[in-house]
Amino acid sequence: MMTEEIREYFKTELEHFQKSFELQFNHFMGVFYFWIGVVTLPATAGLLTTDKDMPLENLAFLSLLIAIVSLFTSAKMFDIRCSQLKYAFYINEIRQQIYDAVQTGIPSYKHPFPDNSNLREQARKDFGAKTALVMSVVNAVFFGVSVHLFFEVLSLSILASLLWFLIGSSTYFVMINKRVPEPNTKAAQHSVHPTGGSRRAKKGVH
Repeated sequence: MMTEEIREYFKTELEHFQKSFELQFNHFMGVFYFWIGVVTLPATAGLLTTDKDMPLENLAFLSLLIAIVSLFTSAKMFDIRCSQLKYAFYINEIRQQIYDAVQTGIPSYKHPFPDNSNLREQARKDFGAKTALVMSVVNAVFFGVSVHLFFEVLSLSILASLLWFLIGSSTYFVMINKRVPEPNTKAAQHSVHPTGGSRRAKKGVH
């Protein structure tokens, strides 16, 4: 039976991790807005200018600068998402402990979370992963444009874009594999939705 002291401790822990989870979400959106508003839109406007408005050499440097800033900004977003998923993992573990302590008193209650939930595995396939791939494509385009403007060799710019895409996308998946914990036997019974709430999910689908 769970004592009052343990109950209060779990309550404090849940509040702490939930606030941290929400704070990470706010940071994530702030960096995402920066990536769109400060990085992508000005760069696109620059690429739409004519040679008379901006020399090609300056445009090449602008594209290169945007590609570099975009890569680091994307990596920061991936880092924040890993922290968010880590907090969700801790919340799941605490929920499991609470459920184990009270389930005998509420036998009619059905646990709303799926078995064997794996946030790391979900993060490799969900919308966040698709967003990371799209951002990597956009960053790669700017890098490829800069290389093409510098050297005027199409094959080289294509290879440069592919390399930049691989760097950006692999950064996301490496961070997910390194920083998001895998569930143990008990924690695997719960899941927190990475965008802030909890929901029922089928195995392998988020």
